[in-house]
Amino acid sequence: MYPVSEAYKTAIRARTRTDRVTGTLTLTDGTVLPLTAAELMSGSLTLDNQCVTGEELAFGCAYLGQAALNLRTDLSRHAFYGAKLVLHYGLQLPGGRWETVPLGVYTVAEAERRALYVSIKAYDNILALQQKYDGTTMQGTAYALLGQIAAACGLTLGQTEAEIGALNPNAALVCQLSGADGLSTWRECAAAVAQLVGGFAAADRAGRLVIRPFAAAACAALGPGDRSEAGISDLRCHYAALSIETADGRYAAGNEQDSGLTMTITEMPLAEKGLPEIRAQIAEHLFAILQKLDYTPATVTMPGDPAFEPGDRIALQTLSGATPTGEER
Repeated sequence: MYPVSEAYKTAIRARTRTDRVTGTLTLTDGTVLPLTAAELMSGSLTLDNQCVTGEELAFGCAYLGQAALNLRTDLSRHAFYGAKLVLHYGLQLPGGRWETVPLGVYTVAEAERRALYVSIKAYDNILALQQKYDGTTMQGTAYALLGQIAAACGLTLGQTEAEIGALNPNAALVCQLSGADGLSTWRECAAAVAQLVGGFAAADRAGRLVIRPFAAAACAALGPGDRSEAGISDLRCHYAALSIETADGRYAAGNEQDSGLTMTITEMPLAEKGLPEIRAQIAEHLFAILQKLDYTPATVTMPGDPAFEPGDRIALQTLSGATPTGEER
């Protein structure tokens, strides 16, 4: 969850709120267009982000965030292609002070002219990783590999070596990526590193490349009054084992005889090389994360809270006050 004040947390759950979205659009010729309520069509802004594949948790993905909006302008739609979009959410707190939460940095990829406005779709900086991977050999720890990937795509790495190292002991392994690993884009390279440390690659709110973990503890609890609809499953997902299948062997951790789920990883470039005991250790370290991620599937409709991050865990309280689920967002 993006760090916000306690006053923000109270105001965002109130029955009524006063808020606003502002930002800028920087065109490729350097022109900066301010975005306020006068330029944005009311109700047209949507942000779409995720940290699951279908309904499943998965280690080693690189998720692309999207922003869409309708902009009142006389400019041709062609002026917006490649433009840099920066958005901020503002919430008025008791007493009149405003607290601002950044919503991300995006690049405009689609623009369509309508009678009164231009409809824009933009994608976050994971888009920069879509470039073809040239097969350059990279070697080092997870932090070193990510730094090389970010530099190759013109991005900044948004985490320190200590922060990457804290994600998982696998981050300390010295590994190698090259054209022989069958990776076609830099996005797949970033995903391979994220897989090694048990997380997913994303662009943070400043547009930097980061690896996010799945949260093991809830950052917020939503009671019945905080949501308009919730569908909570009658089963709880518990991972009992993890299995990595490589070209020359299988490495498992946990107890596959347990009644819980088994996460099976069939493609893991950074586990295809090295001694068997190192690859077994990789599986053990990943399972140490996985076994803490029990959750109950749920679908929730609620007033938006821009402070939530993909990967956050949310607790849903029932009318009785019980907390049946912690759900990744």
